[in-house]
Amino acid sequence: MKRLPRLTGLCCLVLLGATPAGAQEGGAPPVPKRKFDYGTKIEVVYEKKKDYTTVFMNWYRVTEEPKEPDVYRRTRPPEISIRAGFGYAGRVMKSTPPAVDFHINAEYEGDSYFRGKEMPELIAVVDGERISLGKPVLTRSKTTLGVVGPGQVTIEGLGASFTYQGLLRLVNAGKVSMSVGRMGFELKERHLEALRDLASRMVP
Repeated sequence: MKRLPRLTGLCCLVLLGATPAGAQEGGAPPVPKRKFDYGTKIEVVYEKKKDYTTVFMNWYRVTEEPKEPDVYRRTRPPEISIRAGFGYAGRVMKSTPPAVDFHINAEYEGDSYFRGKEMPELIAVVDGERISLGKPVLTRSKTTLGVVGPGQVTIEGLGASFTYQGLLRLVNAGKVSMSVGRMGFELKERHLEALRDLASRMVP
């Protein structure tokens, strides 16, 4: 798959579920185009020199922000955001792109969960069904001394790519949670709505 200009390129393709990609064609129904209600933006960028269009959801935080900042707290909850997008040649999409890029950005106290270690699988629990999404790629990792409070702060990025049918399995669910090793989060309805909007744009 061609690297998306505004998203980090990936070197793996992850298929949702244990069935082969061809067996997923008759799976979850497509998302109809409608008005979606959520708290971020989906942008469309055409690069004339490359003759390539990228459609991507801006970073969207999935963990709750503290209602009141507390500079005296000794620990703080992880800050986790997601981003997703796809691309196609030209200005007009002629067929459904085969895959969507999915990225996770996390900031938390302490040393890296993933740097220098074997990458755990990305797991999704979709309406109670546990699904392995394979092993994501560590796209960045940096540990620094925390500005507020004691200890270290680590910022890491993870990336995966999965099929359009895999995305439909997620967005047609009522409840979705995801985890990678020690790190976990839940996709609320507003996050699923953003991904539904993205999925609706993958059909010409």
